[in-house]
Amino acid sequence: MTLKELYRLNDLKKLIKRTEARIAEVEALLDPASTNFSGMPRSPTSRNVTATEMAQLIDLKNELEAQKLEYVAKETEIEQFIHNIDDFHVKLIVAYHFIDMYTWRQTAQRIGGGNSEDSVRKACEHYLERYNRKHSSMSS
Repeated sequence: MTLKELYRLNDLKKLIKRTEARIAEVEALLDPASTNFSGMPRSPTSRNVTATEMAQLIDLKNELEAQKLEYVAKETEIEQFIHNIDDFHVKLIVAYHFIDMYTWRQTAQRIGGGNSEDSVRKACEHYLERYNRKHSSMSS
C-alpha cells in the first residue's frame, strides 16, 4: 500500500461531492419552479434544453453510482490494510488520516501524547516504507 493508494480514498470523496454538486445544478435547471415564464428565450439556440439536461442528469447519476462503488471498494481495501497493521499507534494514525480524513495536525491531536503533525506523518511514512520494502522483497 502506498501513500498514493491511501490518498485515493480522499480524492474519490472529493470527486463524489463534485458530481453531487453538478447533479444538483442540473436538477435546478429542470425544476419547474425555475421555468422562464417571461416568454423570452433564455439562450439564442433553439435546442431542447430539457432533453439535453435530462441526458446529462442520467449520465451524472450513473457516474456518481460508479464513483460510490469505487469508493466503497477502496475503503474496504484500506480498512483491511489497517486491520493488518500490527503497530497500534500506526494503525490509529492511518485510520484517522485516511479513513476519517483528519489532517495530520488533527490526527496528532487525536492521538495525543505530545505527538506533532510531523511525527505522526513520519511514523506513517516510515511504516509504509518498511511495509512496501518487505512486500516487494516477498514478491521477488
